Amino acid sequence: MRWFFRFIWFVSRTLTALLVWIVVNAIRVFLPIVLAVLRLLINQVATSLSALVYGPRRYVEKLASKWTLQLLDRGVSREYLDQVHGLCIFLATSKILMGLVIVGVILVAVLRVVYGYWI
Repeated sequence: MRWFFRFIWFVSRTLTALLVWIVVNAIRVFLPIVLAVLRLLINQVATSLSALVYGPRRYVEKLASKWTLQLLDRGVSREYLDQVHGLCIFLATSKILMGLVIVGVILVAVLRVVYGYWI
């Protein structure tokens, strides 16, 4: 009977060590990915909140102008300037709206945790 308990002890210790090894390696693999996604989300939210502070229309125009100039510096033909600027306005507006959606999702999650609302 003593051998049986020693075997159970050995198996449980080995499985625990294996589980710890798997968890540590999973954290080592996925932590950089999680941090990169978190950094992108923070950038998105910061851009949206900046747009709310400075005025969305002015901020969109400023961001679109900056992106248009960067695209022109990289070699986009000036012949398509109006289309490129329109695309940049659309993308800047989409970026701000997506940031606001992320803020809304985070706000709903916090309200659910703090107050127990089921929205």
